[in-house]
Amino acid sequence: MVLYAAVGELAAKNVGAFNLDGVAARAGVDVLTIKQLWANAPELFTAALLAFAKKYMPIPDTGTLRGDMLQFAKSYALCFNSPIGRRLLDTLIVKPEDWDVAGSREHFLAGRREALTGMVRRGIERGECSEDTDPVLLIDMLCSCLGTPLLFYDLPVTDEHCEYVVDLMLNGVRRR
Repeated sequence: MVLYAAVGELAAKNVGAFNLDGVAARAGVDVLTIKQLWANAPELFTAALLAFAKKYMPIPDTGTLRGDMLQFAKSYALCFNSPIGRRLLDTLIVKPEDWDVAGSREHFLAGRREALTGMVRRGIERGECSEDTDPVLLIDMLCSCLGTPLLFYDLPVTDEHCEYVVDLMLNGVRRR
């Protein structure tokens, strides 16, 4: 309940205005209750992002690299095409001065990147792509190709875009 309130608070305000009191009011709990679980706003910020990502953008394991990447791409698009998702995406990009969101953001992104590269490593092990494929680069490219329409052109990401990007990328790393 508190984590959902934290996501709602992030979506309603800019990240610099995010604080434990606002989350407590939104959740209908005392701020001391929140402080027992999270010492400060950056810790709660990170926990809220992780909970949101786990629910709306789980790390797939479909049995194929294409299936994993496509399922992730479509969940990414569905999530970040929504108003709350767009606001959270902006939160991951912007560097506010009010508190150390950069450390929280880096912790969140590093964990997600590590989990997502597991999809690529499984694909390499199954022989679906070249052994010299860089899992980090492939995931960074996927997320960049999905994020560019949203961030720079204010365009939604379609299923067709997801399929095209995934197929284009996999053609580049396919085992020859």
